[in-house]
Amino acid sequence: MGTRSGDVDPSLHMHLKRQLGMSLEETDKMLNSDSGLLGISGLSNDLRTIEQAASEGHKDAQLAIEMFCYRAGKYLASLSCALPEFTGIVFTGGIGENSVTTRASILAVMRHFGIKIDADKNADLSRGREGSFHADDSSIELWVVPTDEEYRIAQETRQALNLV
Repeated sequence: MGTRSGDVDPSLHMHLKRQLGMSLEETDKMLNSDSGLLGISGLSNDLRTIEQAASEGHKDAQLAIEMFCYRAGKYLASLSCALPEFTGIVFTGGIGENSVTTRASILAVMRHFGIKIDADKNADLSRGREGSFHADDSSIELWVVPTDEEYRIAQETRQALNLV
């Protein structure tokens, strides 16, 4: 996440209180506003900024990306267990639509699933382009689908108001 911590041990709050004297409000701010990509990189919650810094050798930016990709891959793998069949992954939203390297790094975490990327297709899918980027012999399909949240909200509002 950009600024949030994600999963934490439930005893963390008390540990921070005991060891650092942090109040509940300070802990809340740290875990929700000063963690994630921002907290690890020390730079930004914007992956574009972090990727640029990482490419210039910034170690904390590199670590933030590595941790982000590991956790995303871990969650995708664990969520796949609930599916009757695992047939594909769709990348969407700012990072999923625009970061060629992050998509590849997330999927590298899931290497034991037999997922294979067509690197050229992956590289071509950025800046609002939709399409697939799995290799012919990949175990699952890989897609980039741009988000259009405003359209979806309008569509569901029309349905709720019986205007469709």
